[in-house]
Amino acid sequence: MKTVTTHARQQFVDDELLRLPMVADQIFDATWRAVHESVPTLGPRERGIAGDLLQVRAGARARIVERFVGSIRDQVQAELVRGTPMAVVSPTPPRGELSLLDEDEIATDVETSHAIEAIRSVTEHELRELATYTSALAGDPDVSRDHNPFRAETYARALWDAVQMLPLGKAYQARLMRHASVPLAQVLRKTYAGACARLEAQGVVAALHRTLILPPGARTLRPTDSWVGVEPTLNQIRAIIPTPATDYAALPTQQVPLDRLIDDSDQALRALPDDAPPTVRAQLLESQRARLVRHAQTPIDRQHIEMLTRLFEAMLSDPRVSRDIRAVLARMQPSTLRLALRDDSALDDYTHPVWRFMDLAAHLAALHAEGSPERERVLRMSEQLIDSMAREPVPDAQLYRGGLDRLIDDDCMGFEARVLRAEADIEAMQILEDRLIAETQGNIPTGMGPLDEGQLDTVPADLLASLPGNDGERPASEDWMRERRPGEWVRLFYRGDWQRAQLLWIGHHGDAFLFGREQSDETLALRRRALARLHSEGLVRPLRIRSMLRSAAVQILRANKRMNQRPA
Repeated sequence: MKTVTTHARQQFVDDELLRLPMVADQIFDATWRAVHESVPTLGPRERGIAGDLLQVRAGARARIVERFVGSIRDQVQAELVRGTPMAVVSPTPPRGELSLLDEDEIATDVETSHAIEAIRSVTEHELRELATYTSALAGDPDVSRDHNPFRAETYARALWDAVQMLPLGKAYQARLMRHASVPLAQVLRKTYAGACARLEAQGVVAALHRTLILPPGARTLRPTDSWVGVEPTLNQIRAIIPTPATDYAALPTQQVPLDRLIDDSDQALRALPDDAPPTVRAQLLESQRARLVRHAQTPIDRQHIEMLTRLFEAMLSDPRVSRDIRAVLARMQPSTLRLALRDDSALDDYTHPVWRFMDLAAHLAALHAEGSPERERVLRMSEQLIDSMAREPVPDAQLYRGGLDRLIDDDCMGFEARVLRAEADIEAMQILEDRLIAETQGNIPTGMGPLDEGQLDTVPADLLASLPGNDGERPASEDWMRERRPGEWVRLFYRGDWQRAQLLWIGHHGDAFLFGREQSDETLALRRRALARLHSEGLVRPLRIRSMLRSAAVQILRANKRMNQRPA
């Protein structure tokens, strides 16, 4: 969605840019104080680095402040022109060129990620408040997106640009940026609060707080699948849904076969539009559950209906599942219920083919951007498979296993086609890897190619041990990389933003890794040690297929626990 630049919003931006030099002075004054105050607590080696930073302070400070202010001005003005944040509109290299990450880009992403998290953690409330005001300025009363151009990412990227004015090596620049992250966050907290107060004094009415969606981070409360203690099982769900006794007086005079009621449920779900609110879907599921329970002839059937309905309600109310995916997966409830009433093994564990089919369908769709043709194709294919399975009068595990195999085959064909499109890049990368390995064995500087952080001079190898984040996690990262296989998806922090990437190829020597960015044909390459650095910093992580059923079980058990802990 493109941001609307209104006159009021432009006036706000101009006012904040005028105040920017004063804010920059406060940030770097606080930074140098932090460096000075840290000296007594540092070891001999780090004390020397801090001493060097303090020595060049007088000569470099003016250039650092000027670059910081200039970088923010450039980013903000570019966003106002393009209408989208800088990270979203990063330039795409011409087709045929390899996108090779060098050490500067790795250092940028590592330090930028730490700075972004520091800002978001310290200024969470103020950022949330300012987003409502800037949305009002942009004419977006529902806060459908963040219209604040002075976001955490903007300041973090400007900070990295600024510290490069330091007349020392990259390791010193990285150290200064790490020292500056907390002072930057503390000054921005006051800056954001002041901006909110000025907008309120001007009569700006903030947009609705309740609709604000913050970017993901450690400081926001989000659904989680973590569970303390023994792994939650579906038997625990059975335990909190006791088998109801039969109330013959409450039974309807005419019993309707459950198969007919399940067909009615399927028709009702088909009639709902894809963008139906979760509350409407929940109300429909509840009314269907009540009918099915009334006409169930045995207590066990009633328990299965209650259990399955509650699990589906939890899965379909999960905010991590987008509406379009939710609409398709909801169609599985009738056929799944028909299966569970005939074979309750589907309610024994999370690995039954029916749940694996659901998990994979949601995972494959979520790999594509909402509204994209690729995502629509995956959803339509899943919907067709669900419809064909729903028509089976006697569903079984083999039926869903066949649907699961269809999804897997389609995904494999898509991966093979993507590798073929990247064949020229793969051939070029193999030549580079062969040459780099030969030069390394001959102790010759590489000079180019995918990154090897121990060889390139942007972060000297003798200073790597003293850099922040080097805490002995490399062996674990090496183990993680040995487990990687082509075709896997990861989340990668690149150019100031989290992106999805698919591993397309690993070099013959195991030293070069080629990734496809998002769903495009653009590629990027990393050497093994660079990938280990990213992993140890938490900037690359696998995209695993999440068990939606397990997530639902956790949420139900948590809700039941909270209810039992309430005072009588």
